[in-house]
Amino acid sequence: MRHDDQAPDDEGRSGAEKGQIIILFAMFSTVLIGMLGLAMDLGFAFSQKRTVQNAADAGALAGARVVSRPLLDLLSAQAEVDEFAGIGALNTKNKMETANQTIKKCDYVNDAGASINVPCTVIVPATAKGVMVEVSETHDTFFIQVVPGAPDSVTTTATAIAHVRDFKGALNSPFILCGYNTWDVTGDLKTAMKGVSMNLLIEEDPYKKYSINPLAYGKTFRVHDNSLSHDKIADAPADCTTGPRSPDPSASWMGLAATDASNNNLPVPGWWNYDSGLIAGPTRASTPGVDGCKAGEKPEDCVMLLPVAWPERDKAAKKVFAAMFAPFYITAPTVNSHNATLLEHYSVSGKSGDSWCRTCSTINVIRLTQ
Repeated sequence: MRHDDQAPDDEGRSGAEKGQIIILFAMFSTVLIGMLGLAMDLGFAFSQKRTVQNAADAGALAGARVVSRPLLDLLSAQAEVDEFAGIGALNTKNKMETANQTIKKCDYVNDAGASINVPCTVIVPATAKGVMVEVSETHDTFFIQVVPGAPDSVTTTATAIAHVRDFKGALNSPFILCGYNTWDVTGDLKTAMKGVSMNLLIEEDPYKKYSINPLAYGKTFRVHDNSLSHDKIADAPADCTTGPRSPDPSASWMGLAATDASNNNLPVPGWWNYDSGLIAGPTRASTPGVDGCKAGEKPEDCVMLLPVAWPERDKAAKKVFAAMFAPFYITAPTVNSHNATLLEHYSVSGKSGDSWCRTCSTINVIRLTQ
């Protein structure tokens, strides 16, 4: 009888315990779902942050490429930025479908990365040295919405700055081009009409700085030829090769750089070593840009960064004064001669300085700086 009397108490206690378990399960389930939702929503938000950062990076780089163009080709950077970071087809293929991605801001910046308060919708101003792009996206949350007070959507934002910088990398080239009284063969690429010449370089006295003659862009010059050791005009002013005509190759410079490693990592401006031979060797180093010449291959039908010499030559030491580098498209009209067409704009990868001068050099590096 005592067993029967105790049964209802046991059953009541068992029911109460079941009720407590259900309540605890409901409480812990809410916490677990909240934690799961938070983890999933945070993970997706981080993924979206990376997506918009990639878009901002791509847009800034595209805008900086527009900034680096020659003056006559300058447009506004907005269309390129849109293509890579906004509504353009290239960016549309890369962004997530669930995101509402927009370009919040695009401004031109100075060397320090500060906005010059000119938007990318305006044609690139002379003071622009790069582009700053800010991209944002808004997406709906998922599981976290079940938590009271949780947001229904999340916005992520990313900013990138890309600059155009002066190229400071070390180079070695099989050719050295004379920058004064330069042999212009534009009118006769094959046989080269003798007597046609122009100054490729301009010296900015008294600072010993050099710049490219704007009239030289697009011109083709003979960079290597056994006739370079002869005067092209009887009364021509002194150039890199002027001197007594002599069959002695030690007194002649045919446009070839030294074949050894003596020019590796030499500064420009500075003295470079030349070779008095007739046959050009292979490309010394690969040009880190579009259609760049490849190391070890023939130096023809590709772009090469050449040292351009001012008319200071030490024939005894076989040295010429290299004033600056410039980009040229190299061709070979004959077996033992090469032409070089001056390019007005060429971007490479590699070391760079902390600034950029549009008129100082035609070689630049475009890189993300933030």
